[in-house]
This record gives sequence, structure tokens and C-alpha cells, in this order.
Amino acid sequence: MDKRTIQGIFLTLSLCAAAPGIALASGVAEEVADALAAEKAGFNARDCAATLKHWDEAALMIVEGGVRARSRDEMADRCGRIMANLPPGLDNRDTVAEDVYVLSPTSAYTVTQYPNNAIVTKIWRKMDAGWRLVHLHESIGGGPPPGTANR
Repeated sequence: MDKRTIQGIFLTLSLCAAAPGIALASGVAEEVADALAAEKAGFNARDCAATLKHWDEAALMIVEGGVRARSRDEMADRCGRIMANLPPGLDNRDTVAEDVYVLSPTSAYTVTQYPNNAIVTKIWRKMDAGWRLVHLHESIGGGPPPGTANR
């Protein structure tokens, strides 16, 4: 065999060896995106049970630096009041960007940015019951997205 053939074989084997990792990350990203979509659908419907079934028991929710809830049970106690006081139009709000970042086969985080510049970061962990939200942080926006204020 000549040098080019050996290099071609080596490249093919290298790509094949990397493919399971690529497929794994892709599969994890799709699973997390599905869990995020289901959790958001519950929120958009203002359905506390549908939203919180995606939360881990020890999930922590922080909004603008203040702890809103230290567990799923605490959030369940507050959920009805929170949903009742959401401003009109907050449900089904458009997103500027939404990304899934895979950390491992059992952990990932999502970042969603909204037109008012609010940013919601959610950390997900795969558990026996599926993907669960273990931490949520929301920075409430107060203006246009960065770089658009002077247009």
C-alpha cells in the first residue's frame, strides 16, 4: 500500500471512532430539547403540574439574583400565584435564540434569550425518570437585545 492509501484508511478509521461520540451528543441534545419544549409548553399553558413534572425534587430557581424556590415542592406551592400574575402575552413568547449544550451523556444546559433581553438558563440531568431540570436561572430583561439599542 502506498502512503495515500494508508492515510485514507487511517482517516476513515478515525472518523468512525469519533462518530459514536458525535451521535451521542446529538442524541442527548435532541432529548434535552424535547424535555425543554415539554416544560415550556406546560408554562405557556400556565399548567403548574405539566411544568413541574420536568423538575427534579431538589431543583433550585433563581430570578434576578434572588432565590424564588429551593425545591420542586416549594415551587409547586408558589406556582399558581406566579402563573396568575404573569403579564399578558408572556406565554408563547418568541425566542431570539435557544441552544442546548451537552456536557456529558447525563448532563446538559439550555440557554433561551427572549426579545426583551431576558435570558433563561436551565441545567438538566438525566435521571431514571428521564431528563429533569435541576437548576433554573432567569435574568429579567429590561431592554432591547445587546447591540440593538442605537439602531
